[in-house]
Amino acid sequence: MEQKGMDPIEVNLFKQRISLLGLNKSGTKISEINKKDDIDFSRDTINLVKKPVSIEAVKPFNNSELSIYGTEFFNQTSIKFDPDFNIATPKGYVLGPGDELIILLTGLNESSVRSKISPEGNLQIPYAGIVYVNGFTIEQATGLIRNKMARVYPSLKSGQSSLTINLGSTRTIKVTLVGEVQTPGSYTISSLSTLFNALYLSGGPSLNGSLRSIELIRNNKIYKTVDFYTFLQQGLMDGNIRLEDQDVINFPVYRKRVSIYGEVKRPAIYELKPEEQLDDLIRYAGGYTDIAYRSVAKIDQITELEREVKDVPASLFSNFVPRNGDKVEIGSIQNKYANRVVLEGAVNRPGVYELSSGLSLSQLLKKADGLKPEAYLERAYIKRTLPNLEKEFISF
Repeated sequence: MEQKGMDPIEVNLFKQRISLLGLNKSGTKISEINKKDDIDFSRDTINLVKKPVSIEAVKPFNNSELSIYGTEFFNQTSIKFDPDFNIATPKGYVLGPGDELIILLTGLNESSVRSKISPEGNLQIPYAGIVYVNGFTIEQATGLIRNKMARVYPSLKSGQSSLTINLGSTRTIKVTLVGEVQTPGSYTISSLSTLFNALYLSGGPSLNGSLRSIELIRNNKIYKTVDFYTFLQQGLMDGNIRLEDQDVINFPVYRKRVSIYGEVKRPAIYELKPEEQLDDLIRYAGGYTDIAYRSVAKIDQITELEREVKDVPASLFSNFVPRNGDKVEIGSIQNKYANRVVLEGAVNRPGVYELSSGLSLSQLLKKADGLKPEAYLERAYIKRTLPNLEKEFISF
């Protein structure tokens, strides 16, 4: 080729192109061209052949990669969620057989008595007699005991003596857990135990159990329906009700679960109430990450016959109600800059600079505190990415 007048540099570039295309000197293929499914070559521009780019197949999202939100709370083997016995006697505590009371009389008359409530519900007080306290709160029982003891200790009426009653040891109660629970059955627990204590003891809901509508059944009626997300999300304990003997806790089957993944802080499978919307789901997931693309959410939805994809704009997040089984993807922003220029070479401050409107090369060099003394002034290069992502080199 050099003999035919082609420049030696052009000859070298031509050989490189031949090598990249997989041709030998005789023009036969070294690698088969029909592997376009795996390798894609873009056309070259000024003095440039782009490197081959691998094309990866888009993998469908696997829902098994996510955990069901809230279940990890019940899987912590290193901690215990037991009732606190080192607390003052709760004011609303209801007494029953097996409870032990500490009766302390101080003042003009002094006395200290520990007495346990009998199976019949009676409390035996020395010199005062028997008081029936079963089913009464600690405050109500204090009034009954005071009236009974005042007959023996008149100083209680005159105020010269005072009476204090505390809970010594507590009785046990029996509660039953049914429905979609990991370990259903009857449990014998302390009378100071609460609903959350029983939930933790049972291992929480099973795979199909609901955390949003846990039912506490008392005297064959639904006494309260508890949303455990209130505790998990906000730490509120208003659903942590003290249990009573023969209470039943029912875990119903969940009605709606939706997956959310991508650029959210807590990707998981969340249980939603029928009226909750997409913005509620994002809030449960902890909100967006720093690089989240917040303008659109992609919804993979199951219809009666097949799947379909929906692009939901941010303006509709508060109105869009996800369906059971939906998969929500929050994408990320593009990993590129809208106004970046990189200055390299023999300059005093190489690095990244803002490409402001009308910025000239001389202004850019001024920002970089000029050239170094050893800079070669006869030539410079500009490497530019075109809108079609091809590379362009400009020499001047």
